Amino acid sequence: MLGILYKACILVLVIVLGYILKSVGLFSKDRDFVTISNIVLYITLPAALINNLNGLRFPYYLLILSVFGFLCNWMYIFLAKKFGKDKEGKSFMMLNINGYNIGNFSLPFISFFLEGIPILAISLFDAGSSIMVLGGNYAMAEGTKNGDTKFNVRDLFKKIMESPPIIVYVIMVVLSMASVNLPTAIMDLAGIVGGANTFLSMFMIGIALELNFGRENVAKLIKFSALRYLPASALGVIISFLPGIPVAIKYALTLVLFAPVSGSATIFTERIDNDVELSAQFNSLSIILSVIIMSSYLIYLGL
Repeated sequence: MLGILYKACILVLVIVLGYILKSVGLFSKDRDFVTISNIVLYITLPAALINNLNGLRFPYYLLILSVFGFLCNWMYIFLAKKFGKDKEGKSFMMLNINGYNIGNFSLPFISFFLEGIPILAISLFDAGSSIMVLGGNYAMAEGTKNGDTKFNVRDLFKKIMESPPIIVYVIMVVLSMASVNLPTAIMDLAGIVGGANTFLSMFMIGIALELNFGRENVAKLIKFSALRYLPASALGVIISFLPGIPVAIKYALTLVLFAPVSGSATIFTERIDNDVELSAQFNSLSIILSVIIMSSYLIYLGL
């Protein structure tokens, strides 16, 4: 338990560091947030994905986990459409109660306790989820905010393929299925660049964070938390009773369902000119809630 809390506290401290340095004037939300978010989205996150997926081998039938990760995002899009009050609220929720922070948070967190098949399951889930997290959810949110109620597959595909992390995911999965590893020189470079990803992602949230919780924001945060974690709990219960699935994969999928919301949600919230401060607040809150829930589940499993 202490090991879990220690790792979680390190991530929270990076967020706090970003907030403190912004508060004393060394960084500016208006100026530096966009710069750091672009570095994450276009440079460090793709490098981190290369590190995670190079050399990954799996039987083809496990690709169904990628489909599951993809569909989980659509569940939250449906909830956003149903419970959002207006176009602004719906588009905000499509990004901010949605998605899974796996590469920067959940994968290192879970790999501290599990290895082998569970980590493979999480990576494949992430491959499908990332299609929405790194482009699809943004396309849906942007269309909703602009009043476009029609689902345009062409526009969605175009938006997805504009995302460098998605392109990296596709390439790496194809290489893995073909049993091809990248050259050592590329992996050495990806290791250096990708190593900065977790820090920059958490630091970026700290820069965007404003700790001015008014009554209205508190009510919204409670609503977002309920819409985020109650469906995850229901899915976790369903998975636990499904026959024919290895227990290790059930554990991994249940854990990843309680992952924090995606770190890229705050980036895309800024791009559709929505409430970045509220996004950063819920992103930080989701990290705290996810640590508590995931830790409790691991303790329950005796891991």
